[in-house]
Amino acid sequence: MANERLEVGLVDFFSFVNVGGSNGSSSGGGQLDGGAGGSSGSPYNPCPSTGACAILPLGDSITAGTGSSDGGGYRVELFKQAVANSQSITFVGTLSSGPATVSGQPFPKSHEGHSGFVIDTIPQRQGISSVTDAAIAKSIPHIVLLMIGTGSCERPYTRV
Repeated sequence: MANERLEVGLVDFFSFVNVGGSNGSSSGGGQLDGGAGGSSGSPYNPCPSTGACAILPLGDSITAGTGSSDGGGYRVELFKQAVANSQSITFVGTLSSGPATVSGQPFPKSHEGHSGFVIDTIPQRQGISSVTDAAIAKSIPHIVLLMIGTGSCERPYTRV
């Protein structure tokens, strides 16, 4: 990864997996107009043209799926949308949770969702920033989904 540049952009993932051809059918990997690495109107596609797009779900307990009925949280709906739109994706990370199958397909359970983590380490809580570099280096994702900060908003923490 030393010679590669990580491109950062905001992506509406549901729009990404729902991208279709001119007749409304899926055209393989999702493409977005503009975004990181592209000027307005030019297609941006961080995923390979063949094989699965590696997605690193990075964040807190919501990413881990804590409290969801199947242990997969939002990752289940993203996978359902990808399958429904013939997009080949897989989730990567060092942790694992979720159902065995979704929409009749094996569910990729990997993620990097750390329960109790906040955005940045403070005396009271560990921050996701402490694991981000290692998670990206190990997983080498095409896309990073970041869901963090909900716990930071609900409690009055003081930074020291």
